[in-house]
Amino acid sequence: MFKIKNFNDIKEQVKATDITTYYTMEMVGKLMARRDQLKIGIDELSVMSGVSASLINLIEDGEALPTLEAVIKLAHALKLNMKLENQ
Repeated sequence: MFKIKNFNDIKEQVKATDITTYYTMEMVGKLMARRDQLKIGIDELSVMSGVSASLINLIEDGEALPTLEAVIKLAHALKLNMKLENQ
């Protein structure tokens, strides 16, 4: 019998095998949560950030990984600070 993994198990597996994807997923999750918190639609965020609505859709659907440039533009539009910290 196989055990269904929860999201945290999947995150830890991704972290162990592909650190870039792991941190990208973390950032996308924070961007999505902030967009939801501010009740901003994808089209509005596109105008605010300069990132195409179709790319935002792909990113939020997990079908594309954003470039660093796209993450920075989206974070800036959503008034999120990005910082690196010691682990």
